[in-house]
Amino acid sequence: MDNKQEVPYSGRIERTRRNIVAMGGIAASALFASLASATKARAAEVLIEQLVINGDTIDVYNDGKTDNITVTGNINEQIGPFPENDKIAITPLGNTGVEIQVSAPACFLKGTKIRTVEGERNIEDLKIGDLLPTVSGGVAPIQWVGGRRYRRSSASKPWQKNVRPIRIAKSAIAPNVPSRDLDVSAGHAIYVDGLLIQAGNLINGMTITRLDASEQSEIEYFNIKLAKHNVIFAEGLPCETLLSVNEAMSNFAEYYRMYGIPQVEETRCAPYIDYRGVRSEIPSRVRSALAPWADRRQKVDIIRDRFEERAIARRETASI
Repeated sequence: MDNKQEVPYSGRIERTRRNIVAMGGIAASALFASLASATKARAAEVLIEQLVINGDTIDVYNDGKTDNITVTGNINEQIGPFPENDKIAITPLGNTGVEIQVSAPACFLKGTKIRTVEGERNIEDLKIGDLLPTVSGGVAPIQWVGGRRYRRSSASKPWQKNVRPIRIAKSAIAPNVPSRDLDVSAGHAIYVDGLLIQAGNLINGMTITRLDASEQSEIEYFNIKLAKHNVIFAEGLPCETLLSVNEAMSNFAEYYRMYGIPQVEETRCAPYIDYRGVRSEIPSRVRSALAPWADRRQKVDIIRDRFEERAIARRETASI
């Protein structure tokens, strides 16, 4: 370990959905400077392969090398591997800690069947100009198909949680919807009851699950950019198209040559829910039992409960 640095720390490092936040009585600027130094960073964006937080050390894997930062505490956590060549933004949060922003893809897994006016086709085979039916009943041409590839340098390293696909099983939403198992990223939104809801928020452990993907050395996602954000059909399930283009896409250079700098902010085609709260962790059956007296469930809870109850009913019917 050629870059060992002492960093005062008296809290915990907590992993959230999209980032890692060091909380507690920590000298944020010191930890930020140490991370930046360990990864040879000149700015707040650095390339990091993996962080292993073990006991009182943080091992930073970067460019085939391992650097070490010592903290005071008792922490055991592994975050990574991160996407190959992805940029991880490290930002100090005043005196409360640092945030390491880990991007979460919003895409379809390679092999997903997309409905076109000429029938279903694998997403990776779609071309610019292909016409896609939209949920509103119209047809829209493809402006661009973006891809993003994630690789593991070693089979012994588990996939970063946000990279692992979410599987929405056949008929999980309604009869024959989706028409086949649909694999999307956790950040990809499906269209339900007039709302866009991230797939990761609908996990019920039965018909909507997070795949382990431990047998895969590579995960490849694709998404479709239309002129405007819209809802199309993937394996028969209404799903959002790509909202905005960023440099993390493997073929970003192609988009840039064709269209120039991407629009920073685009308008979503429907209300968007990205809810995470205490009530969302309560099992569906408990929330449903409480509902007659005080139904304080968020809309996303109600929708997820419906899908979970459907899964339970299907399982009980199959066991008869």
